[in-house]
Amino acid sequence: MSNIKKVFQWIVYSSADPSKIALTVKGVGGSVITVLIILAGITHVQLQSADLTAILDGIVQTITALLGVVSAFATVYGAVRKVWITVSGQHPQF
Repeated sequence: MSNIKKVFQWIVYSSADPSKIALTVKGVGGSVITVLIILAGITHVQLQSADLTAILDGIVQTITALLGVVSAFATVYGAVRKVWITVSGQHPQF
């Protein structure tokens, strides 16, 4: 097996259960979604009522912030867990 494929599998697959996607990858995916929400918010469509627009903007900002925090935590936790399992020799073979 090539080294590139081994590195790819190490990054993408869970170190705890190789049949699942790594938490780090899921966290990065959540971060990408957060960035897309932020970019979409820059060009948001104005609704008829200024109050309704303000309420929706607040909801979107709250969801974006929560998703960003959860994604960041998942990315860091997944990366630390992956390195820990690899260093401790518990990493499953592909």
